[in-house]
Amino acid sequence: SIPAGRSVAVVPEINPDGVAAGTRTNAHNVDLNRNFATSDWRKDITDVNNHPFPGGGGSSAMSEPETRVIAGYAASLRPSLIVSYHSIGGVVAANQAGASGAYAATYSRLSGYGNVTGQSGETFDYAISGTADDYYAQRLGIASVLVELSSHSSSQSWLNRSAMWAMLR
Repeated sequence: SIPAGRSVAVVPEINPDGVAAGTRTNAHNVDLNRNFATSDWRKDITDVNNHPFPGGGGSSAMSEPETRVIAGYAASLRPSLIVSYHSIGGVVAANQAGASGAYAATYSRLSGYGNVTGQSGETFDYAISGTADDYYAQRLGIASVLVELSSHSSSQSWLNRSAMWAMLR
């Protein structure tokens, strides 16, 4: 059960178009996790295979309705922590807001995923810009932990359950 004085909001997906089509991009061919209004947002990005992806960041920061909805939802809730699940990396990384580093260290210890906070350039083989996690820190001051599952098809609940509950304490 959820501890007294705490609440949890679950957003199962922010890219229903991509889920339906089996792609990373939405119906406008935009990678939503490169479309947030951050200090490093770019229109032209590289994809996860490090290939040029012109327009993959959107026509402008926050150009996509899904991006605006999740940003507005986060702003209205003002949570103390956002945990977002992606795949496939088997790592956790904190943004630079609040106690995010401590949260990531705890999540890493309990799940067994490596903690790569502050090491995105060394961890991923492609440039990353305009992310939701950076937006939460830069624009909203909200701590977040990105969890890169090590599977595209499994929630790996046996690895994540105790770490998820620890985030509520």
